[in-house]
Amino acid sequence: MLHDTHVAFDMRARQGAEPVPHRYQPALSLHNSDLVAIRARHHRDRLVAAPTWPDTVAIWLNPTARALAHPDFPRELGTQLRAVGVAPARISLELPEAAAMAIPPHGLLTLSALRDIGVGLILTEFGGAIASLSALKRLPLTAMTLSPALVHSLPTDREDAGLVRAAISAADTLGLAVIADGVATPAQRNWLADQGCLAGLGPFFAAPMSAQGLATWLAGTCQPDRVAAIQHCD
Repeated sequence: MLHDTHVAFDMRARQGAEPVPHRYQPALSLHNSDLVAIRARHHRDRLVAAPTWPDTVAIWLNPTARALAHPDFPRELGTQLRAVGVAPARISLELPEAAAMAIPPHGLLTLSALRDIGVGLILTEFGGAIASLSALKRLPLTAMTLSPALVHSLPTDREDAGLVRAAISAADTLGLAVIADGVATPAQRNWLADQGCLAGLGPFFAAPMSAQGLATWLAGTCQPDRVAAIQHCD
């Protein structure tokens, strides 16, 4: 039994567990503000409501590094996804840049097995610390997210703008989608869209929210204005 996998992906709510109030965040298209994905983090019951979400929306999860390195992880993840009725093709797993650079050879086999069952892999926090484009080629990725540290100074900081252009160009060559994390202003959204960035997360679109907040948001009560940012939706 892979206990760490169950810690990361057990879909059952624990009796008496303390709630985690802000664990969901929508990712929206930078071009038309359509919902692209829901990032679900830091709680083992995070996929309980997933079957009620639009079936065209991707779901991004953040497993532990130990789970990702275990050879049984793809099989157990597939079993748990079947149990909640979520297709593997809707799932992408977030892999922080620093952790990705430390993955051993046997861990790469696990990542390849995840891709074989249809699960996507997103390199996150790109450019926040290591900023190595070699990671994009080394791993079987489907997408990458730009670090909020890079996005924060856009579009005025010429050095960061150059790094972002280089990252988007490299990702495009490798067939990877690019998501910007930390989008906070209309200028950032517009500049990133012009560079070919697909989607974004951040206060311009939607702050992290509770499960109830997400349900309300999806129902339309707290849908973001396409010009102005929304606040917490709880």
